Amino acid sequence: MDPISSLSESRLNILPLEPLESPFLTYRLPDDRECPQPGTRVIVPLGRRMVTGIVWPSSHPPW
Repeated sequence: MDPISSLSESRLNILPLEPLESPFLTYRLPDDRECPQPGTRVIVPLGRRMVTGIVWPSSHPPW
């Protein structure tokens, strides 16, 4: 799994697998990448660390 670090117009909602203040992390997807399917495990940057999460559809919040 590669971290998502470049910016583009496509947005992803990431549901972190560890407790954070925000239930979702939102990232813009690089132009050269396909959008992962909901349910895909990804690693994304969060400050100085990398966080594992699940791609979650924006129209279906987990609560």
